[in-house]
Amino acid sequence: MQHLVIERPVMQLPSNNVAERTEENPSILVGNYEFVGPFEDCDEIAEEEGLLAILIDDGRGLELVDLYETANLQQAACTELAKDDKDRLSAAVHYTAGLAPDEIESVKNEILAELDSSQEVTSDQ
Repeated sequence: MQHLVIERPVMQLPSNNVAERTEENPSILVGNYEFVGPFEDCDEIAEEEGLLAILIDDGRGLELVDLYETANLQQAACTELAKDDKDRLSAAVHYTAGLAPDEIESVKNEILAELDSSQEVTSDQ
């Protein structure tokens, strides 16, 4: 598994995510984008469309395992988190209501490109 560093945010959430961020629902950076989470309980996630980031705690921090677009973030997160038999997975979400399909694809591709470049650096060492 390759490492894409997940950091605490340094920028503001896009307006479509602001309503979801509270003290109980902090945010993290996945690549250069702010996601709400991480969540270990899918019931805290809204039944809305967006990008779902599946994260694993590797003992050194959170690592991106998967990233995809879904019409129902809560349902997709519940399915993914149910696969976790060691309580190491969590989910973070980027709500995309109001974004054009090409904007959503661009966000996803940018994050995945960062992961790919991270893998190249790691495999060269």
